[in-house]
Amino acid sequence: MSEEEEDIDDEPTEVDDEVAKKVITKKVVKTGMKTDENVLECSLKGVKVKMSSNTPHKRVYYKKNYCLYCEKPFGKVTRHLMRKHQDEVDIAKALAHKQGSTMCSFLLSKIRNKGKYIHNCSVKSARQGQMVPKRQTTYLLSATDFLPCYFCLAMYIRTDLWRHQRRCKLRPDGPVKRKVQTYCSFLLPMDHPVSDGLKKILEDMTYDAVTRRVKSNQLILSLGERMFLKNGEVGCHRADMRNKMRELTRLVLVARDLDKDTVFLKDLITPAKFNTVLAAVKKMTGFDHLTNRFAVPSTALKLRHSPMKV
Repeated sequence: MSEEEEDIDDEPTEVDDEVAKKVITKKVVKTGMKTDENVLECSLKGVKVKMSSNTPHKRVYYKKNYCLYCEKPFGKVTRHLMRKHQDEVDIAKALAHKQGSTMCSFLLSKIRNKGKYIHNCSVKSARQGQMVPKRQTTYLLSATDFLPCYFCLAMYIRTDLWRHQRRCKLRPDGPVKRKVQTYCSFLLPMDHPVSDGLKKILEDMTYDAVTRRVKSNQLILSLGERMFLKNGEVGCHRADMRNKMRELTRLVLVARDLDKDTVFLKDLITPAKFNTVLAAVKKMTGFDHLTNRFAVPSTALKLRHSPMKV
C-alpha cells in the first residue's frame, strides 16, 4: 500500500459491537491466534485498535489520520496540511519541493506519522480511545501488540518491527539496537518514570509479558533504581539487576494465578499473604512434595531476599 493510498478515506462506518465480536472471533480462530476472552474485552472496550473492514470483493476507505497541529482526524490529512497549515515550518519545507515528488511525499509522511504517534500516545495514557496503526489488520490484536518505530514513529505490529526497520527510510547509517521491541517500547508513555541509567538496563531485556509488567510495577522499578544507585555503573552487575526484577515479576504472575486478590507486588508483602508467597515460590521453582527438593533451588534462595528489600 503506497503512502497516497493510505491518505484516501471515506466517512467511518458504524458497526455493532456484538456483530464485530463474532466476525473478529472467526478471523482470530482462522489465523490461529489466541481467543482469550480478556483480550477480546480489552480490544472492544477501553483502548481499541483500528481494523480494516475490507471484504474479498470491496475495499473500504474510511481510515483517518490525525493532524499534528490541530490534533483532529481527517480522511485526507495531507491535503488538510497543505491547505490549513502551510505556514508551519515543516510544511513549508515540504512544499518547497515539487508537489508529488519523492522528497515532498517523504517530508509530508514524516509529519503524518508524528501526528498519529502523538494521538496513539494520548490514547495509551488515557487508556481509552482508538489507536491508528500504520497498516490495519483484518484480525483482532490488542494494543500491546503494536509498537512505534524508533525512526519514523509509525505504529507497527511488534513482531514485524525488526523487518520494517531494515528498510525504514528514516533509519540512519550505522548499527542499531539489537533489542528492537524493548528499545521502541520506551517511545510509549510509561506509568512510572525511570532514570536514564535504569532505562538503559531495561532496554537490554527481552520484550515479553514479564518485561511489560516490570515497567508497570512501581515497587519493582523502585528496587531497580536502588540497585542501580548501589552498583549500576559496574557492567557485571547489570544482568543480575535485570534477573532480580524479572524474578519478582514472575512471582507476582504465579501468585496471581493462585490468589485472585493479588494484582501487584504490594499485595504480596503483607503477613496475610505469606502462604500465598510460599506456594508461588514452590510452583515457580518446581518443588517436589515427595522428595522435598526444588528443581531450581537457586531461584528459591534469591527470592528469599528480594521481597525483604522491597
